[in-house]
Amino acid sequence: MDFASLAVGMMEEAWWPGFHYRLHFSVQDDVVARITGALDEAVLRRDPGKLRRAFEGVVMKTGRDPLLRYVPQRFLRPWFAQETKGLPDHQVDRTIEKLSRNRFSVAQPIFKVLDDGIEFHPAWVEYLDRNLIIVQGWSDAIWLRFLERKNPNVPGLVEKITPALRRPPLTFQRNLWRPIIQEQGVISIYSGNLIDPASFELDHFLPRAFVAHDSFWNLTPTESFLNAEKSDLLPELSFVSKLAHQHSQLAHHARKFTGKAESAWRTVLDEYATDLGLDWAQLQDVVALEQAYNEIFTGLAGVAKRMGFPTGWSPKSDEANRSLFR
Repeated sequence: MDFASLAVGMMEEAWWPGFHYRLHFSVQDDVVARITGALDEAVLRRDPGKLRRAFEGVVMKTGRDPLLRYVPQRFLRPWFAQETKGLPDHQVDRTIEKLSRNRFSVAQPIFKVLDDGIEFHPAWVEYLDRNLIIVQGWSDAIWLRFLERKNPNVPGLVEKITPALRRPPLTFQRNLWRPIIQEQGVISIYSGNLIDPASFELDHFLPRAFVAHDSFWNLTPTESFLNAEKSDLLPELSFVSKLAHQHSQLAHHARKFTGKAESAWRTVLDEYATDLGLDWAQLQDVVALEQAYNEIFTGLAGVAKRMGFPTGWSPKSDEANRSLFR
């Protein structure tokens, strides 16, 4: 495997958690900065299978050396722990490179470092061919442990280490909102308009790219154009009060649910209870609900802001502004 391909593979591994979820790796790790600095956002939002050529272009343009300064030689250090013990740091890499070649047959490291790439040991090729799924599971566990150390306050990390190309549809959640929208009317917290029961979408109040879940308490029905405009931005926290009133309205309406709707509502109540510590009676108390929302959203929004999610979003489209101020 040549070094350029190795650098591209590192970009592929870092792209999803670093770009989509804005996870931190370390102060010295600039792989995501190199990617975002060389490619526009439209390219970076493609499926991973369509990105390899773009990443190859980044390596050709910016070089591989900064990414591979400690890779792959430091990966081999456990095979040569005795020989490198006590060595000054600046001598470690070159020593490991030489040892990987000179003791390739004896020490049997997973690969040896050549001038233009790495060559895998035949015994390890055979092992990986038989046990790749096991090794991938181990690798994901180590990767997750590393990300947990670097991002201790970030929710849903296990969902963020690999691309989720297909999100589950929000059909279940939409079916709970639709009866109240049809029978009683629900106001969009962003525009002040009545929601159209035939064309509404559900927005993740805190971006899904941050929370990595579809919990009901974080969803709000709104217009399609505003859902697209908001995207992964953090809304102004002034909207929290309106969100609480909207969910309290639904909790009152849920007393009318029967059959499948009642069963679905019971499932949703578990999410409110687990994440917010609120039962059905408290959900109907808009003051208690708003207090709980302010506590959870203020804390989570602070974490998201420190991760780099843009803050302070409010509607900017002419259609929304006309609705808000007429």
